Amino acid sequence: MSSPSTPRHFFFALLLSLMATLLVAIIYAFYPLLSAIVSGLVDNSPGAGSGGVGAVAGGGGESFLWTTLLVEPVLFLLLFALLRRRRELG
Repeated sequence: MSSPSTPRHFFFALLLSLMATLLVAIIYAFYPLLSAIVSGLVDNSPGAGSGGVGAVAGGGGESFLWTTLLVEPVLFLLLFALLRRRRELG
């Protein structure tokens, strides 16, 4: 029989896994910009690099989508199991 906190654990695990996936997606989308900013701050020599201009070609989106579709349920189940385990121990 399920405990009364099971729906709460379910929704909390779902919220945490979606937030983690969204954070990874944002980092993935803005990585080229962040990389250009950080490399510009680290390398101060004149004429080095591309002058702060960065470009990213398409094609990475589909692989990221498939990876997300595979990882998201696993992350959810892992978080859900950890929340249930914490409840049983405490």
